[in-house]
Amino acid sequence: MQAQIPPALRDHVNEMATRAGISLSIFMELLLAGIELDDRGLPPWIPTATDPELPLQNAS
Repeated sequence: MQAQIPPALRDHVNEMATRAGISLSIFMELLLAGIELDDRGLPPWIPTATDPELPLQNAS
């Protein structure tokens, strides 16, 4: 799995893994395995086509 994320966020995730005493790979595995899914099979924070847009999309 590859993803481009902002350096500050990458550093934050690396720091959490270090504090947990585990590798980044194991941290990401645990993080992803712990995401609860709704009836669509998606995290509940992903909007549906009928939901209003996320607040950040409306921010100006």
